[in-house]
Amino acid sequence: FLAASNMVATCSFLLLTILYIIYPLLFKAILGFKTFTAMDDYVPYFIIFELFFSLGIVPTYYFNALGHEKRFLYFVIIFMLSSLSAMLISLHIFHTPSSLLYGLIGSCFANMILLNMLLNYTMHQKPRILQSVILMLPALFIALLILSSLFYLKIIFVSAGHIALYFVNIKGSKHQFKLL
Repeated sequence: FLAASNMVATCSFLLLTILYIIYPLLFKAILGFKTFTAMDDYVPYFIIFELFFSLGIVPTYYFNALGHEKRFLYFVIIFMLSSLSAMLISLHIFHTPSSLLYGLIGSCFANMILLNMLLNYTMHQKPRILQSVILMLPALFIALLILSSLFYLKIIFVSAGHIALYFVNIKGSKHQFKLL
């Protein structure tokens, strides 16, 4: 499970970082300038959402494989209700279409911490809150890269994101990757 989870997180973070870098050129070429311009404000936020949401791919299979579908269903219900609530609250505060994405991103971030705590509780009978938060660091730094407008901050966040990715997801997992 850990090898698969780390592999998916590593690949997702790297590919989504590359997508963030190339999407202006790629989307303009495929969609045309007018369509690209209409959606350009939303793509970075969607990439940030995917950074966090991709952390839930492997746990879904893990809960199903262990026969904990009911426990995962409760998590999905919590995820849906908190996401909808966060989106409506954000829309009420900011009054823009982007505000729905702000709420979705915030809810997804919090729910992935909750999912990791639920996983830790299932595997170790302890929620391991700090470990659950640490697992979010690579995605958080890459999200800050996307949100930052200053070039030197982008360099700092891309460096911090990939250093955190190495220490959180890769270091100590090389043997598990080979087994996978």
